[in-house]
Amino acid sequence: MKRIRSQIAVALVCCILGFMLAYQFRIISLQESNISLQGDSSQITSQVEQLNKEKEDLNKKVNELQTKLKQYQDAAVTKSGADKQMIDELNNLNALIGSEDVQGQGIIITITPRNIFSSDIDGVGNVITDKALTNIVNELRFAGAEAISINNIRVTSYTGIKTSGGVSNIFIGSSDKISPYDTITIKAIGNKEDLNSGMVFPGVLYNNPDIPSAAYIVATPQKSDNIKIPKSNKVFNFQYARPAAK
Repeated sequence: MKRIRSQIAVALVCCILGFMLAYQFRIISLQESNISLQGDSSQITSQVEQLNKEKEDLNKKVNELQTKLKQYQDAAVTKSGADKQMIDELNNLNALIGSEDVQGQGIIITITPRNIFSSDIDGVGNVITDKALTNIVNELRFAGAEAISINNIRVTSYTGIKTSGGVSNIFIGSSDKISPYDTITIKAIGNKEDLNSGMVFPGVLYNNPDIPSAAYIVATPQKSDNIKIPKSNKVFNFQYARPAAK
């Protein structure tokens, strides 16, 4: 029976990987297509709407499969201490790689453009970029953050942060993006006192040249006992790294 459950669990994981790989390939193929900006705008709009619908459908299927996988994992737990330890380790791993929603105490950081007409922020030097967000994420991790999100996009150890299109967008991962002209909300789960101390240190959030004070207002970090951070549906596959021979 345990062997059958294990096989079912493996099959579900494979299904999840398959769906997410298909989604990633769809994203890449659209990004690499040579669509001219002078082309038919209605065609571009239609493709974007179709891609968004595909993303929603795939996310729903992934959520359903992950729920079933969780049910099989719970059903596989017996009174055996070894089994319980294995499930606990698996849950910790899922939280670490961002495949599960998490909640707990932590802080919320809000960075807001001073000008309500955000697109009127003058000059590239007055726009927040990937450098500022990367530094904040790094400082949060150094302070002990166990989970981080930017505008409800989960940031894991595999998440790259990169400014694109001049200063029009900041990509959080390969497909999600935010605008530097809108309010940026960063959530972090961990010891709220340690996280807050790390953020109020001079040069992190305040007096930081990468966060232009003339263009942005950085609110005092908000401490909370119950912060919720959503899971990530991104799948990372190792193509080159392999366990080292012992």
